[in-house]
Amino acid sequence: MESSKTRRRSLIGTFAERAIRLIESRIGEKRVSSAEPPSSDTERYRHLRITRITNETPNAKSFYVEELDRSELSFRAGQYLTVEVYLDGRVHRRAYSLMSPALPGAARAFTVERVPGGKVSNHLLDFYEEGMLIRARGPSGDFTVERAEERLGNAAVEEIRFFAYGNGVTPIVSLVETLLETSTHLLSLYHHVPHGEPRLFGNRIEALLKAHPDRFRDQRIESADADSIHHLIDTLWSLESSAKPLVYICGPRSFRERVSLALEEVGVRRSRVFEERFDSPPTLNLVELPEEPQRITIRFGETVRHVEVPRGKTILDAGLDGGAPLPHRCMIGDCGSCAVRVQSGEAWSRSDGPLSQRERERGMILACMSHPLSKMEIEIP
Repeated sequence: MESSKTRRRSLIGTFAERAIRLIESRIGEKRVSSAEPPSSDTERYRHLRITRITNETPNAKSFYVEELDRSELSFRAGQYLTVEVYLDGRVHRRAYSLMSPALPGAARAFTVERVPGGKVSNHLLDFYEEGMLIRARGPSGDFTVERAEERLGNAAVEEIRFFAYGNGVTPIVSLVETLLETSTHLLSLYHHVPHGEPRLFGNRIEALLKAHPDRFRDQRIESADADSIHHLIDTLWSLESSAKPLVYICGPRSFRERVSLALEEVGVRRSRVFEERFDSPPTLNLVELPEEPQRITIRFGETVRHVEVPRGKTILDAGLDGGAPLPHRCMIGDCGSCAVRVQSGEAWSRSDGPLSQRERERGMILACMSHPLSKMEIEIP
């Protein structure tokens, strides 16, 4: 049995660790604030106050936030925040989907799930508390109904079908709850929960089913293998009416690819399919990188910024820390918004993400996935 002395030592250690992390984060906020690039109101980093933290599952929490003037955070359902923390001597940035409905008066919150080895997510879950400030950028992202309306124009949409894997349901539950209050669409959710894991937002989804039995349907996907996905989509589209549904997919790459392929085989046009990506980037092998920091020159218009990139740090992280207004959103190599053009020098990239072969041939790389192998000059297109 644990002695009282051992328990006291454990508590003291926990409080000391929390104090160190809090002090370190405050120091980091001061360091990075001076490097913040000029940008639009919705794209700049600023502080939000945590008003409440709720447990969604044993491994996930939702952080409710507000602007410092206590006003509502403005966003579109399906968008995410990029959260920035100062940890272990450097700045880390991660994207988290907003789970709230985009409705007036609804509290704004993003959800964080514990990940093995997830430095930022686990830090937020373990050390952030109500009343603390959190540094964030956004909301950002095009996984929205507004983006669909822009793409489809006047094309009729009577039904929207959502396919989610695990915590990929986070932006989708925001979309569903918002649309149930602001539209007349029939909404259907097809959700795979990995075996043994609790369903994120299970009670909330049940409440929406009871409140909107004529407009909202929910079906669990028991297996997410390719054959099961194809069978499900074949069945759904064989029963389809003359109205062609809009489709949203959120989950890991393998799940998205299976759903997209099955949709393509039943004749669904790509213009009616929207995907949200949250894959983890490939592991970095430090052996492939130079020992010494590499100097890069970043050009944007007539402005030039020189930045030292330490070993293991991406061009994007080093550029942002150095005050260069590099565009960015997802931070994991999927959205393509951080693409830059290499004018000279060489970089090693963990992923090319959505870049086409033609873009790569023109010298485009993803700043969030790339590490300099030599002195470089890059241009923000």
